Amino acid sequence: MNSNYRQAIILFDLLSQNAPLTYEHFIDILEVTKRTIRQDIKMINDNYKNELQIEFKKNIGFFVVASEENIKKIIDEMRTHYTDIFDTNLKSPRNYQIILMLLFKADDYVKVDQLTSMLFVNKRTITNILMSVRKLLQPYQLQLLTRPHYGMYISGNEANYRLCNEKVIFDNIYQYEDNNTYGNILPNINKTEFKMIEQIIINYFIDKNIEIDQSSSFRLTIMILTSYYRIIKKHEVEYNEQQLQFLSHLKKKINISELISQLEIALDLKYSENEKDWLLIYTLINSLNFIETYYDYIIDNNSQQIAAGVYNLLYDLSIINEANYSYYQSYIRANSLRLYITALFGIYDNCYSASSVKAVTQSALSNTIAQKIIAYVEEQMNFHFGITSLFDTSHLIYSMIRSVNNIGKKVNIAVYTPWGKINSNSLKRRIENTWLEVINKIDIISYNDLFGKKIDNYDYLLYCNCKLVSTVYDKKIKTLLVNYLFTEEDSSNFYEQIVVPSRIYHRAFGKIYEEDYIKNYKFTGLANLKKQLKQFTNEKSIIEQIDNLRIDLCNFYYGDLTIVVFCKNAEQAFSKLFFLEYYARYNEQKFNRIFFHCISLDYDMIKLKTAEKVIRNIVVYTLTSSVVANNPYIDFYDYYVFNANNPIPSIKEKL
Repeated sequence: MNSNYRQAIILFDLLSQNAPLTYEHFIDILEVTKRTIRQDIKMINDNYKNELQIEFKKNIGFFVVASEENIKKIIDEMRTHYTDIFDTNLKSPRNYQIILMLLFKADDYVKVDQLTSMLFVNKRTITNILMSVRKLLQPYQLQLLTRPHYGMYISGNEANYRLCNEKVIFDNIYQYEDNNTYGNILPNINKTEFKMIEQIIINYFIDKNIEIDQSSSFRLTIMILTSYYRIIKKHEVEYNEQQLQFLSHLKKKINISELISQLEIALDLKYSENEKDWLLIYTLINSLNFIETYYDYIIDNNSQQIAAGVYNLLYDLSIINEANYSYYQSYIRANSLRLYITALFGIYDNCYSASSVKAVTQSALSNTIAQKIIAYVEEQMNFHFGITSLFDTSHLIYSMIRSVNNIGKKVNIAVYTPWGKINSNSLKRRIENTWLEVINKIDIISYNDLFGKKIDNYDYLLYCNCKLVSTVYDKKIKTLLVNYLFTEEDSSNFYEQIVVPSRIYHRAFGKIYEEDYIKNYKFTGLANLKKQLKQFTNEKSIIEQIDNLRIDLCNFYYGDLTIVVFCKNAEQAFSKLFFLEYYARYNEQKFNRIFFHCISLDYDMIKLKTAEKVIRNIVVYTLTSSVVANNPYIDFYDYYVFNANNPIPSIKEKL
């Protein structure tokens, strides 16, 4: 990172954070020494001496002294030259990851001199970077120990060692896409051998007719190879009494000997019983379908209590009850068991890719429900989950929501083209392929049918490249002109005029008034935000949820922070939209708006599905303040349905 870019980050953070920033803040994100930070700030002050000054107060930190006009002017200039500062770049290489890779690959102690020569930095900078290394090791309960005259090494539980190593490998594979071989990441293993192990895993699941996604097979492959290198170095996983008890119960029901045999042949390795058990557990948690298939055999008394507790939690949030229990049974119970196994064996899974982050962070309501499930199991099991468990649970909740059918009325469609019945078949198929879910029947009609009573049996008439006879307009049937190729524009019009009216939308939000827009809000931290939110309600259950709010990576999307809580009835529902005076940062995520929604679901799965759609498309609400100024209030449902086809603004448009 060059000094100019580093200075831009320092200046941007100070201008947008609305609070003093300490040396530790910049050391953590820039991985430099205090001396470098002082030099950078001196350069900033010299470059902007006529517009601002950065000052420092002991025990408080750095802050900017400048007029509001100059601050806004400088931020606007920085947006033009440093647009990437506004977005989290998940693929940027970090020095602490490089050091971790070296530590995990090393057969002996690693000396500081090796690190300075490899990263081209001084020893003081290495000391700062090692703070980040220790921070990443901490959730895995691993320690970075040093021995005088020898160097440093990682110490801790063997299973945790492998899990942390897997995360570092996973992150690096996604970051360094130009690798010709995996040998840079996994010593002595090339890409061909890596793919061979992965194919063995995929073939095993195909033979068992059990689903496993690409990311899970990828992680399982990494863990098998990571374990392989630990085994040949005479390291082996061990289990406590509770884990052994569950394994004893599990092995009576589940057998993966075929997979183990194939891996032993491929790796020229003989697995011990403990290593077979580790492979069984890790295979289980990487395939939810595996757990669902053998659910009744895997579940025991303790895990049954966790599954029941998750159901009760969703019941208390007014999401599911006995009437829609089948959704819980199909989607959530297997994940509850997976979370139980993950916690029981201390599998801190913190691997994720940029694509998975983007997918999950668009689904704020699903994330909120997942966060509550995770928090419950954490409390019951006294365990802290990694981000992957949260992402997997969020995806699962979103799948549950998407599976709910909210089609209130399926439509009957007549298709007419002037060329006759044969030529109309192609248009009919295109319509069916895109919108079959809302179609009860779709028929091709002739020119004569336009005059007869047959046309009265249809709700809509779709036609192309012709003028309809006047008698059609005397009928109750609604008409829609389309292109014979049924373009994206036609599909969009079909959605707006036919699909939307056929769907059920139940209101979960309260009305939002002009006073619900909080302008020029200064975000100084989560504690102050919670204090502000609690001023909007007197309801005990809502206040309790606000007190327990946890902000994770998945709460952020394109510069927005979205927070959702639940209430028991529609009268308690409300929304607040905070527009920040400047960009703020929380846990390395930058944002300039906060959306807070207290919603009422009342065990209505359609209401849950619609609420998810509204919040998922929240980025279209950029200009709702002007709408509110011309009307008494906004009904979010009406607003969403009306704007369902509006293009979502790009990041550049929003900035």
